[in-house]
Amino acid sequence: MRAVVMRQWGPPDVLQLEDVPVPDIRPDEVLVKVGACGIPYHDIVQRNGAMRRGTEFPIILGYEIAGTVERIGALVTTLKPGDRVCAKPWNSCGLCRYCRNSMETACVSRKMIHGGYADYVALPEEVLVTIPDQMGFAAACTLGGAAGVSLNAVRDVAKVRLGDTMLITGASGGCGLPAMQIARAAGATVIAHSRSELKRAELLEAGAHHVVVADGGQDFSRQVKSLTGGKGVDIVVDNVGS
Repeated sequence: MRAVVMRQWGPPDVLQLEDVPVPDIRPDEVLVKVGACGIPYHDIVQRNGAMRRGTEFPIILGYEIAGTVERIGALVTTLKPGDRVCAKPWNSCGLCRYCRNSMETACVSRKMIHGGYADYVALPEEVLVTIPDQMGFAAACTLGGAAGVSLNAVRDVAKVRLGDTMLITGASGGCGLPAMQIARAAGATVIAHSRSELKRAELLEAGAHHVVVADGGQDFSRQVKSLTGGKGVDIVVDNVGS
């Protein structure tokens, strides 16, 4: 199969297209024929060496994965060949107290997945969920790493309700856009922040009620106050900070 293999840290040309064997699967794993794979910022900093933890060479990057189940391991029970799936970015044990309390992101055994820059990838059954037939792979591959984060922030942490007013910074980014759409669907009034005037029309079309444009460290609080009649907002989802 074809795969984009990385053997050292560096600029984009360290990613080389190679012919490699189709990966074997363990009893609890699934072989996925990759339909689409996103390139999140995590992949960029892992490639250039800014984030080195967990990197063992050679490596095939890519965790924003969507595709079709090709083959399943002997212990797999929830998926079958032909299922259309997308992946979350990491595998958790499912047994520790964090996993049992819906805090899988704190699992001490959590491991990032990778391998999406290839024709096929072997993934644990636990990281995959099925997607609707009408959903394209290019959209589905963003769900686990971006929309899932936004869903947790808007629904579970912020507990957005009908009538809330929400400010979303970096609204055109990977997490900002789904956060804005989820908040709008929940009945909130959404104020989207962007650094570019060129993105205003697209943000309004995507669901924002209002767009505030401010570059860098520019103070845009007065614009927000003006849009809310001086009250400010109930909730802020900050996609710009660390």
